Amino acid sequence: MNNNIPQKPEVTLKRTLGLFASTLMVVGIVIGSGVFKKIVPMAQTGLSETSILIAWIVAGLILLSLALQQLRHSLFCSVRLLIPSYQYQNH
Repeated sequence: MNNNIPQKPEVTLKRTLGLFASTLMVVGIVIGSGVFKKIVPMAQTGLSETSILIAWIVAGLILLSLALQQLRHSLFCSVRLLIPSYQYQNH
């Protein structure tokens, strides 16, 4: 036997969660639990799988459009605060 074989150092992971990772984990848990809680009542109504899937897609598209609208509004307001108010009086 050869005792000259180099040993690999033991690798350990840091057991820390930052604010960003913790926030993403909580958001994922809330969304994930909501998905599994809402699908049961929808399935008990007797709707087909296709109609339930279409309802989820429509709801997702509506929420996406609302989120984009909110983003547009917040960007417009932040840009508007940088421009003096007298420039808006002529429009």
